[in-house]
Amino acid sequence: MNKYFILAGDNAQEKVEGVHFLFPLKSFCVGVKKEYELDEIAEGSYLYMNRILDEEAIENLESQIQAIEKKCKGIFFEDLGVLQILEEKNSSLESIFMPSHMICSKESAKSFLKEASKVVLSPDITLEESKFILDGTQNIGVLLYGHLPFMYSRRTLLKNYAKNFELEEVKTMMIDENIHQKRFFAVENDYGTVIYDSKVYDGRELLGHASFYVISLEFEHIKSIKEFLKELESGKEIEDSTTGFLHQKTIYKLPPKKGEQHD
Repeated sequence: MNKYFILAGDNAQEKVEGVHFLFPLKSFCVGVKKEYELDEIAEGSYLYMNRILDEEAIENLESQIQAIEKKCKGIFFEDLGVLQILEEKNSSLESIFMPSHMICSKESAKSFLKEASKVVLSPDITLEESKFILDGTQNIGVLLYGHLPFMYSRRTLLKNYAKNFELEEVKTMMIDENIHQKRFFAVENDYGTVIYDSKVYDGRELLGHASFYVISLEFEHIKSIKEFLKELESGKEIEDSTTGFLHQKTIYKLPPKKGEQHD
């Protein structure tokens, strides 16, 4: 049976075999629709923290670790400061390192698995690269479904934009890029701005290869988690979806212009 970790957003959190819910902890997240205070979170759950933390946030987390241990099984996190706190406190919590763009090779995955309980691969790599890393390696998960986060800034970009052009402030905004006809949307809170692909990511070609799968329903509305998973596993076509970089390598260096050569 596949093991899923789900960010449910506003959707009902049904009890489904093989499913654990991720709860975005208030003041420790960016680019999410719904956050929770610790006392609102069900016992035996997992926390989600994708914010890059400052000194104040680190101190805040340190002060809550004992309370978190009593209530939660583990933490999905992006900032390595979280891992350092868990190690210093000799915490019993599972540590699941989920950086957006860092785990892109077998070497990096194995390196972080020496420190963290589990890691999540970046969705920036191809299907072949992902399978190579996953096959024969335990405790590595992948993003299976959700909107790909293309950029995260600690600046409040929407607020600054509205201020500069004397517009009404908004917390979400659709962005159209006219050259390649791409559409994105931005989500902002006091700690920063995340820009997502407007198309939903479909990573189902990786089913059966990873130890676990992360699903984000933060910006999706579904009737039932159980029925959603049935349809997802059935292979039913997902409207307005993308396979991201699974079949298209990430561009990290522009090709040379005609007549030029790059080293």
